[in-house]
Amino acid sequence: MAESDIDVLGESLLAQARQKTKKAKKRATRFSTALLGIGVGNHFLRQRAQRRAENFMASTGTTLLNNRTNQLNQGIKFWNDHNSMVDKYGATGSTDWEKSYRAEQRELYKEQELGRTSQLGKDFTSTELEDFNKLVDSKIEDDVAAYRKKMEAFRNFEYFKDDTDTRKRYLQPVQDKIDEGLRIIKGDSNVGGFLLSNLGLKPRADLETVTVDGVDLSLPFGYRDEDRKAIISNIKTNKIFLDNLSSIEATVKYDPFTPEERADLMKVAKSSTPNKNHVAVLSGATNYETYKDTQLGTQTFNIAGNEVAFFDIYKGIVSELGTEGAVAFQEDILTISKRLQEEFEQKNVEGRVVAADTFVIQAVEEVLNDRFSVNGETNNQKSGASIVDKMTEVFNAQNDVDVYDRDEVINIAFGDTSYDTTIGKLVDNFARAVRNSDRTKEDNAVMLGILSQSIDDPLILRDLQNLFDNEYQPYVPPSGTMLPFETGRKKKMIEYKTDTNVTTLVNSHLERLKIVDKDTAINNLYDVFIPAVIEIESSGNPTAKNPNSTASGLFQFLEGSVEPALNRAEKYLGTLPWGEALRTHKDASKLTPVQQTILFIGDMLEKKGSDNLMRKVFDGDMEGMIEAYEILHHTAPDQATEDRARKIFSKYF
Repeated sequence: MAESDIDVLGESLLAQARQKTKKAKKRATRFSTALLGIGVGNHFLRQRAQRRAENFMASTGTTLLNNRTNQLNQGIKFWNDHNSMVDKYGATGSTDWEKSYRAEQRELYKEQELGRTSQLGKDFTSTELEDFNKLVDSKIEDDVAAYRKKMEAFRNFEYFKDDTDTRKRYLQPVQDKIDEGLRIIKGDSNVGGFLLSNLGLKPRADLETVTVDGVDLSLPFGYRDEDRKAIISNIKTNKIFLDNLSSIEATVKYDPFTPEERADLMKVAKSSTPNKNHVAVLSGATNYETYKDTQLGTQTFNIAGNEVAFFDIYKGIVSELGTEGAVAFQEDILTISKRLQEEFEQKNVEGRVVAADTFVIQAVEEVLNDRFSVNGETNNQKSGASIVDKMTEVFNAQNDVDVYDRDEVINIAFGDTSYDTTIGKLVDNFARAVRNSDRTKEDNAVMLGILSQSIDDPLILRDLQNLFDNEYQPYVPPSGTMLPFETGRKKKMIEYKTDTNVTTLVNSHLERLKIVDKDTAINNLYDVFIPAVIEIESSGNPTAKNPNSTASGLFQFLEGSVEPALNRAEKYLGTLPWGEALRTHKDASKLTPVQQTILFIGDMLEKKGSDNLMRKVFDGDMEGMIEAYEILHHTAPDQATEDRARKIFSKYF
């Protein structure tokens, strides 16, 4: 072949090669562009699938899970509460839920209608308790029927446990339907899946809105019919379940006692505990240090024609009738004041506020005027004596037939000065003078001396002297006249706080136990522990005696425990002057309240094993105090005693 032919052939092959290269490059460019489109498409489809999944979960998935979870929670709670109720109120081994339910409702009514202080079964006779139960039962028949329907509504949950495994099993069917919907949606998150679903070769992932009982659901088109029906059924079933519960609850309504029903029941269901506010009023009015600052203490009442201050009346009762008469007087006042307030509150539809003093003053008036008579005996008379008769003797000169006329004009003359006034005005002005805190005892003594030289009437002078003595000679009630109903931190026997023997005894043990904060320890002992034990054991009566044992006094010491307690006290105090007599008669009630307290403190702080327990007392630990009382003092409390101890101690905290 010639050189020129070779050149021609070469040029032709070269041209062919160049043409093929151009076609390959063009094909490659087109293929790259296609791949780039697929990538962009996948990104778009993934984002769209994410939005669909979020829409599906928000409208459907979360709703299904919440419905299922709430049903489970309500069912488990119902049966837990049910079983607790049966355990608490049912007989041992009993499955009679209705009896337990009625017992629970009766207790609720007792607390709501008759007050927390009235304990079921303790304030009623058997007949009265039966009447109360019948009344409550008549009011809860609809509640019983509703409860029965609730049991049926939650029947499927009766034996469910509140644990992870139970929750997982119960929620799994719903979770499977949700997972299937998410799988369908995820299947459309790439180009391949998109093509297949659009070609009908895979379930469609786009969402449709289905409204079920007012709830809008977003479901994949590709759901199988059975899955779609299961989800719709779940929503409908939950709606029926909630409507059923709502209908049941609508029939449960607390039906309070009518005023007539309550009043009738309270006649037989009253607690013996007085009104605390009334106790505070009466306590302040019978205390020498505080009476003049109280409304009741200075309130006057008519005694055989004389206006006599309440504090003077109380003093006269203590003087003439002793401890028993004074306590009876207090009890009558507090009983009536409590009844007066209850009667007022039953009719107080306007919500008026009335001070405790008002009820107590009314009660005193009723006790003086209605319960006791000047002439002869009455049905309610205490101690075989008429208080009003006794008060007449106290405040009228016993050897004088007549009392002075308050309206009689009398001339007062001293030195070059004289003036006319009525006897009543003179006495009242002197009373105000001696009770005036701005005046000194010396000023009033001088005034009394001047009046004594100017007045001849012994009755007037007697009353003036009594007014002066009442103010400046502190009245100390005889042992046992402490108001026995003082409660909480108000119940303090001031006498033992200042007694030398008590101080020595307590400080000796504080040193022995190495107590650093002595002030706190003493306050916890004096103001909490001792008064609480007194209230538990004797209600504050130092002469109390147990009819069923030899226990006596504030702390109810048995005869056999008196001497050991005395020995423990004398270990630190030496021989006590009253100890020898105590060892003979062994009766704690024959001691003064302070002596009884010494006996108690000495015994508690020196008993074997007492150190740790008494440290809890000094620390102010209520549970520790209860434990110390039960182990060291009572030694063998039954359930009733334990309950009473806890109730009383709790008032001091």
